[in-house]
Amino acid sequence: MVCQSLNPEVPNGNQNEVLMKTVEMVIQKIEEELDKLRETKQDPSLTPSVFQQGAFLSDILGLLESAAASHQQNEGNNQQNGGFNKKEAI
Repeated sequence: MVCQSLNPEVPNGNQNEVLMKTVEMVIQKIEEELDKLRETKQDPSLTPSVFQQGAFLSDILGLLESAAASHQQNEGNNQQNGGFNKKEAI
């Protein structure tokens, strides 16, 4: 499992929490970088690579936000099912 390799010192129950905090930190840093790019967008001397960088970061941000939302939904479903994941039983 990917989560277990993140930090072997963290008990398994907290791995998801650690993962989500990491994803949230990455999302925040990408949003900050996009804000900086938007501020410099006014400069006509910018090269097209700056715009490509903004598009690239926006794509990554969308993927991370989607993954985080999906993870939070799965966590909610697991709590409603008493922590039992039907996919694990199959």
